[in-house]
Order: sequence, then C-alpha cells, then structure tokens
Amino acid sequence: MTFIGFILAVVLSFLLSWLAGEFGLLLMGALLFGMIFSMLMKLNQLTADIRQIKRRLGLEPDVSRDYELSDAEIEEELEREGGSHDEVSDEDIERELDLLLEREEERNEEREKGRRLPKDGNQPDSDP
Repeated sequence: MTFIGFILAVVLSFLLSWLAGEFGLLLMGALLFGMIFSMLMKLNQLTADIRQIKRRLGLEPDVSRDYELSDAEIEEELEREGGSHDEVSDEDIERELDLLLEREEERNEEREKGRRLPKDGNQPDSDP
C-alpha cells in the first residue's frame, strides 16, 4: 500500500511539475514533505505499539517501577553498591595538585633559561 502510494506520488509530482512549471516543483516539495512526515508518524506509532506489546508480554522490563522506589529502598540499594565506587580522598587531590604545581614551576624555570618546552610535557623541543 505504501509502495503504491509512493509510486503514485512520484508520478503525480512529475506530472504537476511538467504541467505547472515552477509551481509544480513547489507542490512536489510539499508532497515529499507530507509523505516523509506521514511515514515518520506511522513509524512512531508502530514503535509505541510494539513497546506496549512487549511490556504486556513481559519481554521488556517496566521502567516505571524504578521511579516508584521509596527513599529507604534507594538508600538500601546504594549501601549494597557502596563499595563499587572509588572515592578520591583529599590527600590524593592535594598530592596531584602539588605534582602539577611542581611540573609548572619546572616549566617556568626552563623557559627562563631560554629553552622551549612543549605544552603537554616536560621534555624540551629538539629544534630551537
């Protein structure tokens, strides 16, 4: 059915462009837009229907249940998963910042000596 409609629209659009000239091209564009929009709407409806059928058959999990959890259930789940996330301590952050500051100071000292350094490392460029 869609294929027959597509062929009919193509023939009609060429006929309109031949009979009406530039106005026919405008009509052909409008027909093309309408066909594409119609197919998109049908595809969205089919996708929604398939999703609903899958939910009713139990093939797809119902995601609305996840949003109905109480605060206590959420806290229990977070406690169960508590060890899976790595926590960064303040000491680690300070150590990393100190290392970055030392690197920057070394770069500044090398610049003062007249040697060029690349932006991403501490090794001097080979060419002056």
